[in-house]
Amino acid sequence: MQPKKEHFTFSETDRRSWNLLGQKTEEEEHALIEWASSFEHCAVLHSNDFKYSGPGPHRYELLIAAGSVRQQSFIPRFFDVLEEFRTEVNDWIFGHFAYDLKNDLENLTTHHPDPVGFGNSTFFTPAHLFIKEKGQWYYAPHPENPGHFVQSLQQLNENLARFAQNRRSTFTGQTPFQLEPVEREEEYHQALETIKKHLQRGDIYEVNYCTSFEAHDVQIEPIGLFLALNADTQSPYASYYRIGTSHLMGFSPERFLTTSGTSIWSQPIKGTASASSDPSALLNDPKEISENIMITDLVRNDLSRTAEKKSVTVLEKCGVYSFKHVHQLITTVFAKRKSDATTLDVIRNAFPMGSMTGAPKISAMQIIDRLEKRRRGLYSGSVGYISPNGDCDFNVVIRSLQYSEKTKRLHLNVGGAITIASDIQREYDEVLLKAQAIRNFLAPNDPSQ
Repeated sequence: MQPKKEHFTFSETDRRSWNLLGQKTEEEEHALIEWASSFEHCAVLHSNDFKYSGPGPHRYELLIAAGSVRQQSFIPRFFDVLEEFRTEVNDWIFGHFAYDLKNDLENLTTHHPDPVGFGNSTFFTPAHLFIKEKGQWYYAPHPENPGHFVQSLQQLNENLARFAQNRRSTFTGQTPFQLEPVEREEEYHQALETIKKHLQRGDIYEVNYCTSFEAHDVQIEPIGLFLALNADTQSPYASYYRIGTSHLMGFSPERFLTTSGTSIWSQPIKGTASASSDPSALLNDPKEISENIMITDLVRNDLSRTAEKKSVTVLEKCGVYSFKHVHQLITTVFAKRKSDATTLDVIRNAFPMGSMTGAPKISAMQIIDRLEKRRRGLYSGSVGYISPNGDCDFNVVIRSLQYSEKTKRLHLNVGGAITIASDIQREYDEVLLKAQAIRNFLAPNDPSQ
């Protein structure tokens, strides 16, 4: 039996002093996000008021972490290092696990260069932390370094009102511009033909193959683009994330993993249809159902490594959920964590998430590295937080843009599950469907899209 959905409370182990700010207008909310994005370490986790009707834990309406008091970037044996860092700071930490952190967990390599420069992982303790819950805003500066922005609650409210009045209300930048595919359609077909041979030999049962779209020499305002696209997509696990000159604008519908006490949930997505289609058709498509079930079995196995015996349970199988641009099949897997396992143990044993690799996981990742044309970077990884009491919530970085201020390159990665039953042309069409909303937004009058 899973616990009741909880709303925000101030934990006894939370070392921050929280202040109630009350309600804020949408303009003030956007102004606060813009201000937070000016820091070199920033994480904005937005649920867009998505009302998840199925089984699963509560998610904060909006979290904003700005500035860094302390940070820990990737070094070998990173999960052990991060556990020491988390224990030492005894505070909220926000950060990311890039897909290629897999190389630190398994005997794997990646031959493509890092396109944006996020690195394998970074976590930081924010100087400023804001939480929106049930329409109310709360604020907590770091007790050791509250920074210059907030001298008092009155000043904070005055600054928000001023920023809201003066903020840039629309996305500005070099637009329109096209995100061009990095591989031709025939190259995509050739890669899937190779995957089909692996499937026929039994090397793998399923693999998530990804392709990329890119724009070069692009001048954009990342936070403006995030706010504009977020209003268009309204995804439940949206994220703006910045480390230095690297920016993520994420519009994910998928949760990787969350914990509350000893309770663990993972909610893999497999199965996609256009929002214009009948959502019930997904439940009548054997190929979409089989994709979801295969990955669900992989997730169950991953969670069992740190779960109490017989506690891994499927709470909802292949639930149909509708988002603004697509319908998806979502399965919710629940488990109880062993007493000698930590939150980071759970994440380590489940990463990378099965929905973005395939099964068996290591064989699938080896094939991915040989066939894909670009390094995934933060795509297929995760952004989220761990609270002082060890609870966490992490998304799956999909439907996202990555941008480097240094190289002026913008990247969009899109993938899909390939099984023995996959039709190659249909898979390519699904890739275009998943990329369509973002590509059309950036080049709305491009007839090729």
